[in-house]
Amino acid sequence: MSLQVSAALGADQPTPQATSGGEPAYELACGPALTIWRKVRDPGARECCALLVRAKAGLWTAPERSRKLGERALGLCPSGLEAAATVAAARLAGGDAAGAHLAFEGLSSGRNAEVWGKLPTLDRLLAARAASLSGNFGRALVHYRSVILELDRLPSPHERARVLLEAAMIAARSTPPESAEALAYLRQSADHPSPRLAIIRSLFLRAIGLAPEEAGPSGELEEARELTAWMQGQAPPPRGAPGELLPVLSPQLLAELLPEPDRPSTFEDPDPDEPSP
Repeated sequence: MSLQVSAALGADQPTPQATSGGEPAYELACGPALTIWRKVRDPGARECCALLVRAKAGLWTAPERSRKLGERALGLCPSGLEAAATVAAARLAGGDAAGAHLAFEGLSSGRNAEVWGKLPTLDRLLAARAASLSGNFGRALVHYRSVILELDRLPSPHERARVLLEAAMIAARSTPPESAEALAYLRQSADHPSPRLAIIRSLFLRAIGLAPEEAGPSGELEEARELTAWMQGQAPPPRGAPGELLPVLSPQLLAELLPEPDRPSTFEDPDPDEPSP
């Protein structure tokens, strides 16, 4: 494992194979893009790709197994950025958002920053979500911006709308707030038909405090809150797994859409009889 990739994954991670020279990591192009040149440079590239396919297939159902497969792949392709990103993704799938964020940060910075943008869009989306769930909104927004540039590569209108709502909340909560960007993402989300997300979009508008005239009256907001509570149910907060309904937000941000029962609602329309300040 190259020194850069090893450091990115954290000191507590095993190093399947040590190499000298500290070469920058590269994206591992599999399938038809696996060139003869790459096979010559990395004799284990074909098997590495096969391991990554298996690791990604079981990422959300067996994250620990996926992590081990990713580490085996990394042993065969020590500078393979996609292999290292798969190990980081397995951390996120296993519930370790902070560890995943640290790993993704090491892989997307320094000499790896340029090649990071060549990774599959879904890999970079997981980096955005790990940063968001870890509370690092600035870095999350950087990753979300790169994903939104390739929004058409995401698998469904629901997932595209979900990503835009996530990015809108993160942009609004960044320091300083990127209010215009947040509002643009919110409006763009309406271009991607997703019936379940369309109705809770008003909650994002009201929580972010932008364009209140678009948020709708109290009755509609209450209906949206009830739908959000139903979609969340007793499940853990979303992390990015297929089939999730709600946007991926930290528990603190999700609470803004699901106020505590004993907490005064922030979604009520102002009393028309109350004098203006």
